[in-house]
Parts: sequence; C-alpha cells; structure tokens
Amino acid sequence: MSKKRRMIMLVILILIFFSAGPVLLLFASGYSFKDVVSLTKISILRTGGVYVASIGSNSSIFVDNKPSGDSSFLDRSVLAQGLSIKQHLIKVERPGFRAWEKKVTVSPNKVTEVRPVLIPEKVLFMRIRDGATIETLSKAFLKKKDLIIATSTGRTIIDDSKISILLSKDTIKITWKNVEDTPQYMCSLNNCEKTLEISLEEPILDVEWYKDDTDGLVAVGRNHIFILELDARGGRIITPVFASGDFKLENFDNSSLVSYKGEIYLKKSSALYKLNFEPLSV
Repeated sequence: MSKKRRMIMLVILILIFFSAGPVLLLFASGYSFKDVVSLTKISILRTGGVYVASIGSNSSIFVDNKPSGDSSFLDRSVLAQGLSIKQHLIKVERPGFRAWEKKVTVSPNKVTEVRPVLIPEKVLFMRIRDGATIETLSKAFLKKKDLIIATSTGRTIIDDSKISILLSKDTIKITWKNVEDTPQYMCSLNNCEKTLEISLEEPILDVEWYKDDTDGLVAVGRNHIFILELDARGGRIITPVFASGDFKLENFDNSSLVSYKGEIYLKKSSALYKLNFEPLSV
C-alpha cells in the first residue's frame, strides 16, 4: 500500500473515531436511537430505568403491558432499562398474589426504585383458642402497650432507632430520624423529606409493619383492616382486606395489633385472631 493511500486510510479512521465517539458517549449516558431518519438526521432519546425491588421469586414484570423480566429465587428484583422519559405503567404478577400496578415516572439517566407491596389473592383469619398461645400473645400485646407513648398530638405506636409512627385520629405520621435513612420515594432532586402522613376516612386504632416490611403497614381502623403502601408516587395504594362484619363484629373499637414471630395478630376485647397474609398456593 502506498504512503499516500495509508495516509488517506488513517484520516478516514480518525474521522470514524471522532464521529462514533460522541455516539458511544451518548449510549453510556443513557441515550438510545429512536429513529434514523437519514445519514445526517438521527433522532436520539434519553432514557432511564425502573428497579422493581423485593418482589419475591417467580414474579413477572410488565412495562406498559409488555413483558420486561422475571425474578428468581436468587434474584428477587428486576431492572427494566432503556425506558423513555415519561410515565410508564409498571405491573407485577406473582402466583398467589393480587396483581400490583402503578404509574411510575422515569427520569433521564436515573434508575427509579419501586418496592411493591404484594397482597395475597385471599387473606384469611383464624381465631386463636389454644390457652398457651393466648397466654404468649397476651404478653406480646402487653409489651407493645407498655412501649406506646401518649402525647398531646396522639400516640407513638412504633419508636426505634430509625423511625417513629404517630397515630392521631384518622392520620398516621411516619418520621425517619435520620434523613439519610429515608427511602427514595421521600426524595426529589437533592432534597429528602423526613416525614410523611397517611389519612384514612375512619379513625385508626393501631398499626404494624406488613410482613416486617418498612414499605407497607397493616392498620386497623374502626370498620376495616387495611394494608397501606407508604410510597405515594403514582397514587398511594390503600387496600381494605377485612371489614368488621367479617369477624361478626359491629366495629373494631378497642382493637389492637401485634407482630409476633413474623405473623400479625388482632386483639378485640378477649378474642385473639391470627391474620393470614400468606398465599394459599404459590
């Protein structure tokens, strides 16, 4: 090959490198080709992702009703990438559970994390009649009662090193004690809120974490038992799972909840019930 031809080839390679370099940088920065109109006109769209976390094994994720991945026994979360910058309908389906869906806003060059609160298709309860079990649970209820702090604004039901939950009439107030511990849904840009409030249309008597999950609560109101999602993005999901009539009760007045060994129990007067939040089949 002549020297002149080698120089021409070198110039062409340099031009290709500098032409492709910006495109490669765009891909690395979260861009994707949307449409190639011509050799000189390329439509490029910035993208982001959604990380669907802690959804157990054998869950299927759909983005705008299109399959976008499945969780497994080893990896119980799914990352959907290359999503356009807009609201997307994220749906989770898992055998034995109700389908969960919510509209999630995707931001450029950012992975938005969501933690769906999955609820079994059927939730049941069972009255506890075994004397030894009743005695053990009664001690758990008394221990929780001793830890409740009454203030002029309500009752602090849960208070640990990271979080406190205050009940006031029909409102639940949740406060993270360190702003660095607040979940992603409490933050916008570089600012994170430490407190959120959830209001219901009936007085709230007691709350417990749903399945030891700090993204969902079980709340007993005067007439219903709810599962509440803390994340308000896309609309907070509040699901009534029991009515007082299911227990043949006029209401849940003077009722309380306790979490014991990963299970949720309800106490109404002298009666104790186990609330079953496990799917009947998986």
